[in-house]
Amino acid sequence: MAYILDLETGRPKYIDAFLERLLVPSGGAFRFGGLRRRLTPSDVTILNAHLKKLHELPPGEMADMVISIAQDDDRLCWLHFRSRLLARPGEASARQIIGAAVEVTADYAPALIKDLERRIIHAEEAERRRIGRELHDSTIQHLVALDMLLGSLEGKPEGPNEAIVREMRETLSSVQNEMRTFAFLLHPPSIEEQGLEQTLRRFAQGFARRTGLAIDMDVRLNGAFLPFDTEVALFRIAQEALMNVHRHAQATSVSVELVAEPAEVSLVVTDDGRGMNSAQLALAMKGGGVGIASMRSRITSLGGAMRMDSNGRGVSVLVRAPRRSRRA
Repeated sequence: MAYILDLETGRPKYIDAFLERLLVPSGGAFRFGGLRRRLTPSDVTILNAHLKKLHELPPGEMADMVISIAQDDDRLCWLHFRSRLLARPGEASARQIIGAAVEVTADYAPALIKDLERRIIHAEEAERRRIGRELHDSTIQHLVALDMLLGSLEGKPEGPNEAIVREMRETLSSVQNEMRTFAFLLHPPSIEEQGLEQTLRRFAQGFARRTGLAIDMDVRLNGAFLPFDTEVALFRIAQEALMNVHRHAQATSVSVELVAEPAEVSLVVTDDGRGMNSAQLALAMKGGGVGIASMRSRITSLGGAMRMDSNGRGVSVLVRAPRRSRRA
């Protein structure tokens, strides 16, 4: 069911008649503003993310979403939309969205949503890689050039203000260190070549050095093969868990345990910080924030599970994933 939506007016330039009846069950013409009022809060969030994604995509690329529309007989109609922005020749920005919708069954919709989540995670990973390369190949190189210029300034015969130069150099050194750290956070360079264990150990060593946390690593993969998407998910979850410890736990030490069993692989990150009560744990798992939601989404997209525990002192993040991911 095809459609072309004008972004300025919120009205369709064209819409399949059957699609319009699904979107406006009680009759009348489709209006974009009216659609938002008929969606659940979670579907409004999905719609907003879809529109944002459309404006971030390169020209011609498409974005997907799955939302539900309540019909007059109280049943839910699930629709899978695939859209892209449409710009006229010579226009600086797109004015229209063009796409198609397919009605899917309620049984099929959850599986489709999970597939879209996996695709989003892979797209995010690709974007992390791109930004990491940009930082390494461009930003850090500019900072190195600035460092060389400061060296030349110091050598001038009239003699620069030594205190200012010293402050500039200290600031520059901090920026360089932060940029290298940021580049590694976005795109650890060795995960494809060296695998999960070595990449995680390297990250933990650097993280301990930067934060002062004592990190105890216990890795027992025993040569187990893990699909690449599983390795990436486990690494990103460990990374986010350690960042949460550093930011929020007021901990001095943390242990990271990664173990491969016959049917699954488990990751446990435990700190000795201030801990969380049951209400805080429930809130963290229910909503928590972008970090925890991302951790949970990564592992559930692979068919795994995540939970958080606390004994009043410290928090444990436990993640389990099947040895063979759903994409493998």
